[in-house]
Amino acid sequence: MPASLSAKTSANFTLAKVLALLLVVTGHFLPGAALWPVVAVGLFILAFSSGYFTAARYHSHFDTQVFCSRKLLRLGPGLLAVDVFLLVLFLVQGKSGIWTWQTPLNMIGLTGFLNWFGVGNPSPFGRGLWFLTLLLIFYAAYPLLRLASRRKGLLWATSAGALAACAALHYLVPMGHMLWLTAWGFVFGVFAKGTAPSVSPWLSGSLGLVLTGLLVALNGVWGFKELNTPLLFGVAVCAALWLMTARIPGVFVSVSRPLAGCMLEIYILHTYLFIRATGHVALDLLLTLACVLAVSWVLAQGIRLTSRLIARGLAASQGDPQRASGLLSWHAHHDQASNSGPSANEVLSVRRPEAPLAEGRIKNA
Repeated sequence: MPASLSAKTSANFTLAKVLALLLVVTGHFLPGAALWPVVAVGLFILAFSSGYFTAARYHSHFDTQVFCSRKLLRLGPGLLAVDVFLLVLFLVQGKSGIWTWQTPLNMIGLTGFLNWFGVGNPSPFGRGLWFLTLLLIFYAAYPLLRLASRRKGLLWATSAGALAACAALHYLVPMGHMLWLTAWGFVFGVFAKGTAPSVSPWLSGSLGLVLTGLLVALNGVWGFKELNTPLLFGVAVCAALWLMTARIPGVFVSVSRPLAGCMLEIYILHTYLFIRATGHVALDLLLTLACVLAVSWVLAQGIRLTSRLIARGLAASQGDPQRASGLLSWHAHHDQASNSGPSANEVLSVRRPEAPLAEGRIKNA
């Protein structure tokens, strides 16, 4: 993929993931609204993006230890900061269930296992974190997916098999949310990077609109819901393919950049900060979004400031002023990168303690 197109693709997904996450927040705030199809597509985009850009980052070289350490450094600080904030919030609110064995599992993002296996969760931690559990499962499975991606025939078979399995599980093991569609999104992202499909944005966009119109007509006009799942699969795939090749005006991407650096915080925090004080749904939603975004942004900035201070302290303790200067420059570069379109494509977190990717301008993993 040409460098310019890679940069544009990365910028497109920066905007798309921010919008998808805001839709998730809105969908959770308005559970009775008919937003679930849009939220399902948004979750698929988040999953696809993670699969695609992880495969891009580790396409030519992969080391399991380095991979795991990068993921830990990327997700760990955000999880820790949010967990501490929530613990203080729950103590102030006098919540029960804090000191149960489920709390540590929720705090490290494994809530999905409690949900999927019907385990009770008296802990106040862990609301709606099944996507984070899926992300961790994807990271654990990525070394095997990468082996499959080395041969296109095997990659095709893996993706097709995963699609068939997820489609069957959607009906055989229903979960009440679009778990299986989202799970396949990770695999399809790796598949798309390995096969580099060249689909015109006009074709993918037009097909996506046709399928969306058909979905709306079948449900709204005729009340026919039996085709909802395959139609949603089609719309989600078309949306992902469109984002790979479309040219979205940069002004829209620029608006999303301040939020691109705190997606993990937004995702985990939003269900705990709902405001229903005025009785007016639209106003309460706006107040909720403002509160969630403000708290998430402050926490993300605090994490960056802390990492810079730690880097400075470590370098100074080693008596190496040149190393201290280099570390501060490195952190400044990555702080800036985390708020730029081409660099902000980790699905939930864009703090990136690693060297830039030499493939175009995509720096995501």
